[in-house]
Amino acid sequence: MGGLSVGLGGIGGGTEKVGDTHESAETGRGGRDPAVLIAREILYRACETAMNNELTPEQAIDLYKTALTAIQEVAASQTGTGTEAAQTEQVVAPIAE
Repeated sequence: MGGLSVGLGGIGGGTEKVGDTHESAETGRGGRDPAVLIAREILYRACETAMNNELTPEQAIDLYKTALTAIQEVAASQTGTGTEAAQTEQVVAPIAE
């Protein structure tokens, strides 16, 4: 009597364990540096706040300046960290008043 044979590729016989991954920490975040992700989030939240609270143009500009100052601080704190620390340069221009 014949039986059913099911092949389960990658299961059994391998040395990989649950949680093993072939991507680095950078590619797991879409290849972006954490500082870039934080900057994007800060700007997104600033835009969201400006729109949801119907800020005046002057209020929105003040909010964006505050957001850019926070991004500068994040960028400064991240300079010299990561896998390419020796090649990282701080390129942050001051905010025009």
